Amino acid sequence: MECTETSLSSGVEFVRAFNQKSAKLRIPLSGSLELTRHCNLSCIHCYATDSSGDILPGDSRQREMETTKILSVIDEICEAGCLYLLITGGEPLLRKDFPEIYRYAKRKGLVITVFSNGILIKEEIIELFKVLPPHVVEISLYGATAETYEKSPGFRVPMKDAFRA
Repeated sequence: MECTETSLSSGVEFVRAFNQKSAKLRIPLSGSLELTRHCNLSCIHCYATDSSGDILPGDSRQREMETTKILSVIDEICEAGCLYLLITGGEPLLRKDFPEIYRYAKRKGLVITVFSNGILIKEEIIELFKVLPPHVVEISLYGATAETYEKSPGFRVPMKDAFRA
């Protein structure tokens, strides 16, 4: 099999041309998927809570997509040409089906970033990430020590309680 030559002289030129062509064809190269609005913290600055620290009105768990629907959405975004997927929440690791969803997305070939507060990254998740490494895991860290964290304005859960899970 012969490869056709390209007139692009560098990786930067290739990426630029690739991005321009995908934009012209309206191919969504990246997307984000909010698995839940729930979180195991109650930070008043967070969009997932109201000013009292309570979850927004209404039974939002009933409004969350079921696993089969999420997997269907992943199929749709892959068919559309998506390459990069941000998995976020609330705290996406609160979903018991997170490993199933994550595995499915990785096996579809998506380059995955996970946004998390890190509290629920336990042995099962570490093993999952060892077998199917994410591109990036971004951890929200509001203080390096319990004292610093608890001095930050807007936190309603003491750090010692936040890590009980």
